[in-house]
Amino acid sequence: LLARRVGRRIAASNVTVVDSPAGTGEWVEMRYDDEGAPALECRLIESGILRNLIVDSATSKKLKLPNFGHARRQSYSFRPAPRMRSTYLAPGSRSFADLISSMGSGILIKRLGAGAVDRASGRFRFTCAEAYRVRRGQSAERLGELVIAGDARQIMNRIQEVGDAVVHQSALCRADSGDIQVTVGAPDLLVEGFEFHAA
Repeated sequence: LLARRVGRRIAASNVTVVDSPAGTGEWVEMRYDDEGAPALECRLIESGILRNLIVDSATSKKLKLPNFGHARRQSYSFRPAPRMRSTYLAPGSRSFADLISSMGSGILIKRLGAGAVDRASGRFRFTCAEAYRVRRGQSAERLGELVIAGDARQIMNRIQEVGDAVVHQSALCRADSGDIQVTVGAPDLLVEGFEFHAA
């Protein structure tokens, strides 16, 4: 699906998503992938435009896209496959205080809980482990259990403002090529269009 959209807008113009082989936090720097290709920084989305995909040597040739060294596997017992490394949404210029003030009224989500994403439809649903009501640009009372939902393709175009500091988190990614260490990261975001439901 995304292969047909390379070069087209899929997100707001303030959204840039990078996948990097450089070390962050617990992540160990990667110089070559498991097919021997050099591991290079890859801009997946640049100013809202889909520029590249995560590919291995075979899919790179098939789709005629650059190979940035994404072939990974847990061990020699597995066949390499295209996998993320350290993927993050690049920082913007707004402080956290700026974002809250710009919001006016809304909901501040500080921590997400368990959830799921339907890769076919783009629909997602997550519990909010910690959320607060925002009134007149000020964080107010803590809210009870909430569920946040929406369509990822629509939400990517509804990012209004991007914070100035990225927080990275290490995770274990499970797939057919085994369990591998990855890092995900994002700054604070001001987004409209989420659906909220009682848990």
